[in-house]
Amino acid sequence: MMFKRSGTVYSGLEGSKTHEARMIKSDYTGQYPVDAVTIEKFAELIGKTDEAVRVMIKREKLPVVDFQDPNKPNSRVSETWIYLPEFNRIVREAYFNRPAEERDAWIKWFKK
Repeated sequence: MMFKRSGTVYSGLEGSKTHEARMIKSDYTGQYPVDAVTIEKFAELIGKTDEAVRVMIKREKLPVVDFQDPNKPNSRVSETWIYLPEFNRIVREAYFNRPAEERDAWIKWFKK
């Protein structure tokens, strides 16, 4: 996994009375060098089994791209890859759409 330093600064602890924490997005966001990965690689990245990822795909819970030989359009053989930018966008959106009390509850562990 590569980590890029984009220079974009985000405030990590909004509303903190004791200090303002500033985080660079690239410090906590890993970027994979490709936009899509195989089922096996995705399972490894998220700590699930290959079969669990296949079930998620079957239930349409993951953004996928199916690769198939263009010279054999009727072939049953294809390869399914997970599209990481869309997966990451949805995870980020789900996280930030949670109520602030839930989303920021972990911060309480750092306060004195």
